Amino acid sequence: MILSIKAAAILTGARGRAPVDLDALASMLSRLSAFAVAAGPRLRAIDLNPVLALPDGAFALDAVIECDEEVLP
Repeated sequence: MILSIKAAAILTGARGRAPVDLDALASMLSRLSAFAVAAGPRLRAIDLNPVLALPDGAFALDAVIECDEEVLP
């Protein structure tokens, strides 16, 4: 799925740059997805901006995560 985005060429080494660590990026997104599932209906929003993908890792430089304190039945 990562390589299906319009900017995939940048991730794979366009313009003479080294390709990014796609495994690290996929792992980061997978862990974020697991967090979202665990948070369940309490999760209101997640914003990671920017995400830095490098040849040796991937990192969210800033994140805002909004959750409700509890979910009413």
